[in-house]
Amino acid sequence: TLRRALGWRARKAPPRLFAMLGRDLAGVFLLSVALTGIVSLSTIFVPIYDMILFDRVMTTGGMETLVVLSIVCVIGVAIGAFVDWVRASAFLVMGERFARRLSVPALAAALKASLAGESSSAAQAMRDLGELRSFAIGNAPSVPLDLLWTPLLIALLFAMHPLYGVYAMLCAVALLVLGIANDAATRAPLMHANDVAAFASNEVSAAFRHHEAIEGL
Repeated sequence: TLRRALGWRARKAPPRLFAMLGRDLAGVFLLSVALTGIVSLSTIFVPIYDMILFDRVMTTGGMETLVVLSIVCVIGVAIGAFVDWVRASAFLVMGERFARRLSVPALAAALKASLAGESSSAAQAMRDLGELRSFAIGNAPSVPLDLLWTPLLIALLFAMHPLYGVYAMLCAVALLVLGIANDAATRAPLMHANDVAAFASNEVSAAFRHHEAIEGL
C-alpha cells in the first residue's frame, strides 16, 4: 500500500529520493555491521572460559589463573552487552532517519490519494510507514547482520576443535531449515491476517468519518 501510494511521486524522481535515503542510512548500516561483529565475537568468551577452566585450571588448581580468566570473561561479556546496546541505538537512529526521510513524501502521496477518493489507501500508507519504522528499530535487522559474521564464528570454532565446528554447522543448518519451514507455514496466514486487519482498520476509519450519518440512522 505504501509503495502504491508513493507511486505518483516515485515516478517523478525515485533515484533522488532513494539516493538520499541510501546516503542517510549507509554510515549507520556500516557501523551496525561492525558492531554486530564485536557482539558476535563476544559470545565466545564464555565457551573459551569454560574450556580453559576445565582443561587447565581444574587440573593445576591455579587460583591466580582462575581469577584472571574470570576477570577477562566478565570484561568481555560486559563489552559485548555494551556494544549490543550501542547497536540497538544505531538501529533506532536508522529507523528514525528512514521514517523522517519518507514521512513527507508518504504524507504528500497520502493527501493526493485522499483527494482522489482513495482515503483508505492513504491511511494505510501512513500505517505501513509506521510499521516499517517499527521493523527498523526492532531486533529483526540484526538477524541478517549476524548471518554475515556466522562463517567467521564457525571458522573460529573449527580452529578450537573440529567437532565444535561440525556441531555449529549442523546447528546452523537446522536453524535454517526451521526458519524456511516456519516462513512457508506462516507467510500466507500472516499476509491474510494483515489484509484483514487493514480492512478492519479502514472500515473503522470510514465509520468515524461518517459518524453523523451513522447517528442519523
